[in-house]
Amino acid sequence: MYCRNCGKELNPKAEVCINCGVKPLVEKKFCQECGGETSANQEVCIKCGVRLRTMAYTTDGSTMNTNFSGLPPYWQQEFRRILESNEVYKGKWNWPAFFFSWIWAFTKGAWAVALIILCIGTPFSFVTFGLAGIGIAIFMGIRGVYLYYNVFVKDKQMPF
Repeated sequence: MYCRNCGKELNPKAEVCINCGVKPLVEKKFCQECGGETSANQEVCIKCGVRLRTMAYTTDGSTMNTNFSGLPPYWQQEFRRILESNEVYKGKWNWPAFFFSWIWAFTKGAWAVALIILCIGTPFSFVTFGLAGIGIAIFMGIRGVYLYYNVFVKDKQMPF
C-alpha cells in the first residue's frame, strides 16, 4: 500500500504515513496500490488500473468513504449533497424505503434499523401492523437515504 499524499510505501495497517504525517487515503496525489501519480479527479489509476480509494475523516477521527463512483447516479448525487451540506441535508423522500421498510433496510446494510422494525412489528400481524406500521413507513421514507448514507459512508448503524 502507498500513501495517497506522498506516494511512499507504507504498512497497510498504518493510520498515518510516517514519511509525511498524513492519513494515507486523505489526499489524491498518488495511487494507493502502485504509488503512481494521479490527478485529483481521477477515479482509476492509469498505471495499474485499480480504482482509487479516498477516505475523509470526521471530527471524531473516524473514517468516511467518499468514493461514490461505484454507486448508481441517484445515490452518488444524494450522498454528495449530504456530504457537501455537512449533513444538514438528510436526503429526499425514498419510495422504496417507504413501501419495503425492513426489507429495503436489510438490502442497504442498515440491519440495526431492520431489526428494530421487525421487533416493533412482531407483536402485530403483517396485515394489521396499524399505526406503528404507518409511522415506520413514513420514518423510512423520510430518513431512508440518510440511513443508507451512514452505512455506506461512515460504516455506522444509525437507527434514528
